[in-house]
Amino acid sequence: MSNLHKNLVDAQIHVPKGFATAANDTKLTKNSTGILEWAADSGGGGVSSIVAGTGITISPVTGLGDVTINSSATSNNFVSRNIKCYGSIATGVEFGLGSPVGNNEHKFITNLGTPSITTMTPRNMTTSSIWVNPTAGSTLKNWNGWIYGTAGEIVTLSLLRVKLTCPIEGTYPSSVPVCRAATQILTMTGNATPLCFNIASFTTCASWAATMQANEVLVLSASTTASTSVFTLNTNIMVGLI
Repeated sequence: MSNLHKNLVDAQIHVPKGFATAANDTKLTKNSTGILEWAADSGGGGVSSIVAGTGITISPVTGLGDVTINSSATSNNFVSRNIKCYGSIATGVEFGLGSPVGNNEHKFITNLGTPSITTMTPRNMTTSSIWVNPTAGSTLKNWNGWIYGTAGEIVTLSLLRVKLTCPIEGTYPSSVPVCRAATQILTMTGNATPLCFNIASFTTCASWAATMQANEVLVLSASTTASTSVFTLNTNIMVGLI
């Protein structure tokens, strides 16, 4: 009568040699010299489950079986643009920064139109731009700065998004849309007492995306309710790139 090993019941099957004296949490393995030995279990038996970290979601939440992993983390790839400039502006006009010329003075001298503009010319967009967005999907992260001027004068600063699709298709437009992403109204307290501001929340205008398109432009503007207003501004714009 044949007595095949595969037909033996568990009670009749012996453990491997050396089992009784082998340390716990070890396994029988063939080492680099081709000899069987009892070695520590390194835990290389595969993944038992997946645990979601910060900014990560998994489905199913148990992390077992066929698991789908999604990331909701945001990029920390930021770019800052610092601008030192000044203005000597009159009431009734919203001014944009002009291109630095001559002694590299950076002034609010570009006439954009009556305050609270909703469009501007492509020329003014180019002249007054402080940032040209390199890639679609970028977002405004922060706008802050310091400003001083004649006590009592009120200066309104605005950060404007301006977009003109590139390359130009069809008839060249005479004006392009403007979205007022943020506005800061400041009452000057004197040349020796600069005021600070810090904005981290921005308006998304109707029909505009929250993120910027490629070649979209940021324009910094200033206006005043005084007959004239003289001020000095040091400001920083932070943009998050994808």
